[in-house]
Amino acid sequence: MKLFLILFTSLVTFNSFEQNPNSSFQKSKISSFTQDDSTLKVLYDTTNSPGQHPAYLINGQFASDGILQTSNFNAASIENINIVKKDTIVNNVKYYGIIEIKAKVNYIIKPISLAQLKLKFTDLKNSKTIFLVDNEIINTVDYSNYFVNENGILKIVVEKVRNQKEGLELNIVKLFTKSDNNIRKSKEIMIRGSKDLSLNQ
Repeated sequence: MKLFLILFTSLVTFNSFEQNPNSSFQKSKISSFTQDDSTLKVLYDTTNSPGQHPAYLINGQFASDGILQTSNFNAASIENINIVKKDTIVNNVKYYGIIEIKAKVNYIIKPISLAQLKLKFTDLKNSKTIFLVDNEIINTVDYSNYFVNENGILKIVVEKVRNQKEGLELNIVKLFTKSDNNIRKSKEIMIRGSKDLSLNQ
């Protein structure tokens, strides 16, 4: 929780430091709903719109969003965090500021692209696939360039969606990270009966 607050504060600092009135950053429209609403509302999620993001360096190495999302850092795995208010360009992408994370020696990151992960752990090969990490859709141009931390993955669930009428045939690959919440859920035993019960092992 403490780490989350540190990273959140860092992001807020960068946004306030770099943001300007001419920024192309788009925010999702927020609608308030009440019980009296009778009209169906359709919202288009624009949270994946490009914005001003800092670069992350883990032990001096650039870390993509996927690496960061699947690394499950906690206070025990981090030695220190340093914020540098200096823009940088990595792989022809401009980042607004740098957040340097120094992980402890025994914390090992094993990068793997989603395309490599698909070939290594599933039988899907070249079939159409959508990836989710902790139920968040990964919206990227090329899965070959989107890296996650293999050591941070707890479980992979593959769902095959087929709809002949719609001409739809794709696979959904769900990655669950080694977060405290996911680990706790993985240890629960569901008992079916008149009432569903869950027991922790």
